[in-house]
This record gives sequence, C-alpha cells and structure tokens, in this order.
Amino acid sequence: MASGTHKAEAVLSGWRACYGVDLQGELCVAVRASRVRGRVVCSPVDAGAIDRLAAEGLPVVGVMSERVSFTRWVEAPYGSASKARKVFPTLLDIQLPFPLDDCLHTFIDVERTPQGSCRGLAAAARRTHVNEKLAACEARGLDPVVLDQAGLALWTQALLENPPADSSAQRVVAWLDDTHVTLVKGQGAEFVAAHTVRVDDTDRICHLIGRPDPDAAPTTWTWCGPAATSERVDALWQALSEPGERQTVDDPASFLVRAIATRALLPGPYRCNLRCGDSTHLDLQRRDRCRGMRTLALALGAALLLAAADGVALWTLKTRTQSVEQAVLEQVDALAGYHITARGRDALRAVQDAVQERTDAMAPFVDAMAPSLITKLVTLMESADTNGLYLDTVLLSPERTEVRGTSPDWNQCEVILPILADDGVLPDLKRGDALASERIPFTVVKGGAR
Repeated sequence: MASGTHKAEAVLSGWRACYGVDLQGELCVAVRASRVRGRVVCSPVDAGAIDRLAAEGLPVVGVMSERVSFTRWVEAPYGSASKARKVFPTLLDIQLPFPLDDCLHTFIDVERTPQGSCRGLAAAARRTHVNEKLAACEARGLDPVVLDQAGLALWTQALLENPPADSSAQRVVAWLDDTHVTLVKGQGAEFVAAHTVRVDDTDRICHLIGRPDPDAAPTTWTWCGPAATSERVDALWQALSEPGERQTVDDPASFLVRAIATRALLPGPYRCNLRCGDSTHLDLQRRDRCRGMRTLALALGAALLLAAADGVALWTLKTRTQSVEQAVLEQVDALAGYHITARGRDALRAVQDAVQERTDAMAPFVDAMAPSLITKLVTLMESADTNGLYLDTVLLSPERTEVRGTSPDWNQCEVILPILADDGVLPDLKRGDALASERIPFTVVKGGAR
C-alpha cells in the first residue's frame, strides 16, 4: 500500500510555470500555464508540439480521469486528526471492492465534524491504471511530475472561474466527452462526490444527482469538456428535464487541463497527487530529500547553538561560583584573623571559635571601659529627690537592676525609667495599691533573678 501526504494546499510550491496535459486515448489537450501576480494564465499548446514539451524543461502535470480514479469521504470516531489518519486506510479499504494495497492513495483536507469526529477525503487510483497512464505519457515523451484527480480538479476550477452565489445551493459540474459525462456534485464550495456514467444513461444521471429539497435554492449546473457544445448540452438538458440553472464555461475543451495546471501553481483546497508512494517522481523524491536534509541541518544547527549557549551559561556560572567562593574565603580569613584552610561548615565553626576567643580575651578591657554605675546612681538619686520619690531599695549591677520605693502619685515614678534604661530598652515598672499616706508603692526591675 502506498500513500501520499494527508493534506496539501498546494501540490508543489515554487513553480512559476508548468504544462497541463490530458491524455484520453487519441485525444490530447495541453496548455502552458504561468503564475503571474497571484493568478494563472494559460495558453493552448498545438497538438503537434506536445511531443516536444519536455525540451523546455518545465514540469508536466497530468490527470487521472474519474473513470480510472475515485474519491471517497471517510470518517473516524476520533477527535484527534492524527489518530483518525491511522484508521482512515482501514475504513477506506472496507468501502472498496478491491484491496487498498493495489491502490496509490492520499488523504486530503482532514477536518473535524460538528459531532466531534474527524473525516478526510481520500483520492485513489489502482496501481495498474497509474502505470498505464505513465506508460501512455512516456510514449508521447512526457514524464508527469503530478497526476491529479479529475473530479477534484473540475470542482476547484469551477469554484475559481464561476464562484457559487449561494453557499447553501447544490452545485453540479458536468464534464462531457463523446460517450461519457463526469458529474461532480457538491454544496456551495464543499465537494461531495464525483462519478462517471454513460452520457445516454439519463436515469443514472438523475439518480446520482438526486432531487433537491423543493424549498432549497435551484441546482446550478456548470458544463465543460470537449463535447460540451451548445447543441449537445441543450439535448442532454432536455433529456434530463432537470430543474435548475446552467452555464457553460469559456473554452470548455481545455477546462480540465486549465484546472490541473492551476492547482499545481496555486494553493487551495482539495489538492492531491496520485503519483505518490513508490511511484513518486524522481524530482519530488530529490526535493523531499533536500527538504529533509535542510530540516536536519536546521535541527543540528539549533542543537549546536543550544549546546553553545549551555556551555556559555555553565562557564559563566562556574566563573561566578569561583568568584563568590573566593570572596567568602577572604571574608572567612578576615573574620578569623588568620588563614582558614577548612571549608564549608568547618570553616564557619573555625571562625566562630576564633571570634569567641577574641571576645573572651577582650572581656576585661570591655568591662573596664564600660560606663560607671556610680554616675547612674547619682543621677537616679537626684531625680528621685527632685520628683518626690522615696527610694527604699536600690540595686545596680551589670546583670540586674532593682529599685523599690513610693511615689507621690501614679505617674511620677516613671521619670526614673529613662535613667535605668540600657540601649533604649526601658525596665519593667510595677505599681501597688496606694498606702495609708496615699503614696503609690512601685518596683522597677531589669535583668536576671536576684
């Protein structure tokens, strides 16, 4: 089983010109197409010059007719497009009267449905028919890069040349040759199905088209093909007795080759190439290999840049770490007063021990330089005398302060608190109930137990 890509807006990007060729038995129609300012301009190629097309070096686009190729919608009960694509081949195989392994196929325009499932449009042709088409082209000196699917090509070209006026109306594109008519059916811009039947089998044609809802807009018919003369179209239209509107395209004989050439040069919906899998053209194989190599080169370049960035980041981190470690070591030596060979927590303990040793050694000098308690006592006694405080007990030491006495009122005893404060921290003040003399006993305590 061989398969192409699942979706493509353009079969090949980068082409500015190509040949579109339709070989149907003895009939051969070709155009030269060029992409100019976003549109495709086609000019007919004389039948006698078709054998010399390869000399110009432009790519050739061929087509598989609806008689030897087919399209099918398949739907998988998955909301994930990647999961749906895995089961699409199995679902398509069930619909076919022959093994899918005998076909070259591609899934295009995979989309989610309102019900949450995924559906995709399959385009396929039996491998034997593809090989026969390639052999017929080779006999004319042609080597098509693309083999498009006729039904899809007719549909998209009709949308391009005659856009639908009503997106809800049924639309039919009828490609007419001497013996058969290819019917492409859709609604608005959406492709539904395509079939080829004998031109004289009007019952089959009516059955395939179906009868639209009486309340719906009338069906629009677009006629094209080498046999789409006004007389033939009129005769078939009367035989069908089909209600609706009809129109015939300009230059109907070259409509299909215009379609396949346009699809090769411009992006759009329902693009496909049935020359896929092991039948892929060598130019496309080389292009895909080059793209793969470019992708690999980009990936390797990105990996190298990422590795370089990681290396720079690691080098910067290492440099900063070393700088911080050196600064810490210098600070450790400065705090210890001598060089510390230990590291980490051992270095911290060594610094702590060194600082403690210096603190203990300096303690006598610190105590000698401390403010005298006599000065604080004199200031305390003077403040008490000035504010009418009677002091019963006064204990002043570096470890503890305790003062007991009485105050003429509730608040007057607070004046001694700033005198007894150390480093701005006031000692605790406790008051008792008033005595018979109406004085307030108080106690000021700071420091450890007595």
